[in-house]
Amino acid sequence: MHRNKETKAERIQKYSNARKTCHTIMDEVNDCENHFGIGHQQCMPLIIAEKYCLSEQLCPNYLVNINHFCDGKLFNDGSNSALQVFQKPQCRKALLDLTKCTSPYINSWLNDQE
Repeated sequence: MHRNKETKAERIQKYSNARKTCHTIMDEVNDCENHFGIGHQQCMPLIIAEKYCLSEQLCPNYLVNINHFCDGKLFNDGSNSALQVFQKPQCRKALLDLTKCTSPYINSWLNDQE
């Protein structure tokens, strides 16, 4: 098992920077989920765009799979095609793998906020 060599402080810093970079899309996801509910399908295109932005900042090597399996075009047009794409098993797996990569950053940052 190859462990991440970054310190907790480095992870917190990296995620803080990512939040600054991605704050617009993160706010949009928040607004959408406050309106429709957490993880609502109306918010899927925004959620995928948010993941895409965070992965660019935190886990850039995961972008290739997301681009390949989740078709990068949909990230720019915000259309409902994101929904069909999200149903694809390979896309779901790519997003899941990405989440595994970004989680340590998010968790370190969240723990630091308490």
